[in-house]
This record gives sequence, structure tokens and C-alpha cells, in this order.
Amino acid sequence: PLKLPAPGGVWGRADLDLLVWILAWTAHALAVHPAELFQANIFHPAKDTLASSENLLGLAPLSTPLFLLTHNPVLTYNVTVLAVVWLTAVCTFALVRSWSGSAGAAFLAGAAFALGPQLTGSFIRLHVSAVHFFPLVLLLAWRAASRPRPGTLLALVIVTALQMLAGIYVAFELVVLLAAFAPALWWEARRNGRSVLVPLAALAVGSAALATVAPAYLRVRAAGTLPDLPEAVAHVATTSPTPQLVASWLTTELTVYGLGLAAFGLVLGMGGLHLRLGLLLATAAGALLSSGTSLPLVPGTALPSVYEILMRVVPGFAGMRSPSRFVVIPLLTITVLAGLGAGRIVAVLGALLGVRGRQ
Repeated sequence: PLKLPAPGGVWGRADLDLLVWILAWTAHALAVHPAELFQANIFHPAKDTLASSENLLGLAPLSTPLFLLTHNPVLTYNVTVLAVVWLTAVCTFALVRSWSGSAGAAFLAGAAFALGPQLTGSFIRLHVSAVHFFPLVLLLAWRAASRPRPGTLLALVIVTALQMLAGIYVAFELVVLLAAFAPALWWEARRNGRSVLVPLAALAVGSAALATVAPAYLRVRAAGTLPDLPEAVAHVATTSPTPQLVASWLTTELTVYGLGLAAFGLVLGMGGLHLRLGLLLATAAGALLSSGTSLPLVPGTALPSVYEILMRVVPGFAGMRSPSRFVVIPLLTITVLAGLGAGRIVAVLGALLGVRGRQ
């Protein structure tokens, strides 16, 4: 019989099998014995074996009911992937629609981000593609900065918690995105006579959900199961793309037309200048970390990179062995800027057509 190649090669197939099992195990454990969630049914008698990889708990509201209903791990994985793609598109649409005022621009942005090669090529790596709530976290944080209603703050806490628990990689990516975007939140709060501490507090409470899984990972690290820091730094050095390669990825995925529309959006797009500058800063932060250790703190010197400094200073960051995954940040922010640019074009065309219609 004809045998088709495994998606993503040998390692892609290994990741796929692992993630299918993780969704099935977490659903089973949450239903039967939640306290033993990390004592997974592999590598007996080792302890906390689930903490040797991702846990995907943030996806449990999607995957657990389906698995308990069907007991089919492959179907559970496939439907969860489709739900993540749909949520990514819808949340991006909501963000760009709110900031640009154009449903058409928002539709294009949602489709571009959710169906771009970076995410569609990662269907076999759900822990990479599950960034569905990134746009919604930005939207809710922005609304909380300008008008912190209780419902908005509660939604921000819940959505942040679910996204943080969707994967270790995506949790760090979201933290970087929010840290870079924080000055824009401060600016928005200040111009509305508010305090930025309110949305930041909601984000902190949502992020505290990580405390529910952190002990297991700390125990695994203390047991010496995970690579030590020198080994992790050496590995990242071999997997770090150059800034030129990162730029080529962005150009290939977004195309020169998308980048041009984003540049137009940055200068003349819908939304306040502080909003667009916040997206630009987040773009720069994501692109910088995407280059890993290949870009020194001061180019042309022997100084360590920002990535290596974070590996040595921030707990858990040493486990981020694939810097290229941070490219999802500029992919999102550039897409949103392009949406703001498209929104401006739609508004101008609408005004011109309206004037001509009245004439």
C-alpha cells in the first residue's frame, strides 16, 4: 500500500502524536482525578511526566467535552485545531473592526492572520498555533484602559488565563506582546483620565493562572529532567535564525503588498498614533526575539543577545528552545496595522463616494 509521508517529517509526526495524547490525557485526568493531572500514564515510575512537555490546559474547555463524548483522541485534536483557527479569525476580526471601524478590513485581517502559512503550517503543532486569544486580550486590555467596566475586566482576566494556559511557548509570547504594548495602554488610560494599573492588574490576575501548573514544572526542573542552562543556551544558538532570515519570513508570509499596507497603516491608518506606535513597538520586540541569540545586544560586539539575557534571568525562559516561534508577534501586529491601513482607505473611499453621490 502507498504510504504518505508524515506531516512535518519525523519530528512533526512525533509532535503530532504527543499533542494528540496530551489532549486525551488531560481530558481523562480532569474528569477522573484532577489532582493527579501531571502524573501522566507514561514513563512509570517517573513523577510529573506531563510537565516534561506542554499541558494545553487552556484548550481544555474545547477539547475535554469532545473527548469525553467521543473517546476519540484524533477527532478531538482535529476539531480543536479547527476551533482554534476559527477563534483566531474571529478574535482578529473583532480587534481590527473595533480599531478601524471597517468590517471589510477586519475580515481581511482575520483571514490573513488565521490562515497565514505560519499558523496553517503549524496545525501539527497545536502548542505553537494556539494563539487564538492574542487579539482578544489586546482588545479587552485596550477597552479596560479607556473605560474599565467590571464586565470588561472580568472577560480580560478569563481570556488571559485561558491563553496563558494554552501552552508554555504561547504564554511567553503573550507576555512579550503585552510588555511591548504596555506603553500604549498607559497612554490610552492617561488620555481618558484613567489609571493603567487597572488593566495591568486584570492581566496580572489572569496570568496568575500559571501558578496552578508552575509547581509541577519546578519539580521536574529540580529533578534534573530538563536541560540545564548552558545546554539550553547552546541549543538555542544552533536554532536561532538571523535577522535577515526573519525579515524574509515576514516578507514571504505577509507579501510586499501587506507590508506596504501596514506601513501606510502605521503612518495614516485608523486609530490614535499611540495605538499604532504600540503595535510598532510590539513588532520590533517580536522580531528581535525571533532572532534568538544571533543578534547581540549591540550588533558587532561579543555582548550577549537579549534572548540569552532573558534565558539567564527570567525563570522558565531557558525552555524556549525555538526563538523563531516569536515571529507570531510581528505577524499579528503587522497584520493589524495593515487592517488599520485598509480601514483608512475604506473610510476615504466611502467619503468620496458619499460626496459624489450627493452631487
